[in-house]
Amino acid sequence: FQDALSQIRDSVSLTFMAVTEYKKGNLESAERWIREAEKEKPDNVYVLRTLGYRALIYLKRDRVAGVEALKRYIEHYEHAYPLESIRDLKRMLRTGNIDETTLETIIDEQIKWYEKEMEEYLINNSGFIADHQRMFFRE
Repeated sequence: FQDALSQIRDSVSLTFMAVTEYKKGNLESAERWIREAEKEKPDNVYVLRTLGYRALIYLKRDRVAGVEALKRYIEHYEHAYPLESIRDLKRMLRTGNIDETTLETIIDEQIKWYEKEMEEYLINNSGFIADHQRMFFRE
C-alpha cells in the first residue's frame, strides 16, 4: 500500500492504509492515516469505509471522539439505503453500551454491502440502489 501511496494519494488509498493498520493493532498509525484520508476529497463508493473506520479507530483511542465519529457514520449511513443492522448501531449509541467487536462486524458488513451495491449501480445501473432510484423518480 505504501508504494501505491507514493503514486496515488487519495482518500481511498489512505483509508485502506488506516484499515490495515487498525487490523494490525497499530492504532496510532491508523489514526494518522484516517486523518490524512479525511483531508482528501471523499470517494462516493468508499466514504462509508472512511467514516466507519474513523469511528472504530477513535473509539479505541478517545471514547468521546469515537462516539461522535460513530454518530457521524450513522447519520451518513441512514441516507445510504441502510441494512436493518443500523438499529443495532443506534441502540449501542443510545445506551452507551458499545461492544467494539460487534460494532466492527456490523460496520464491516454494512460497508461491504454498500460498496458492492454502489459498484453494481455505477457499473451496470442495476442492483438495489438502481431499483430504488427508478422507483423514486417514478413517483
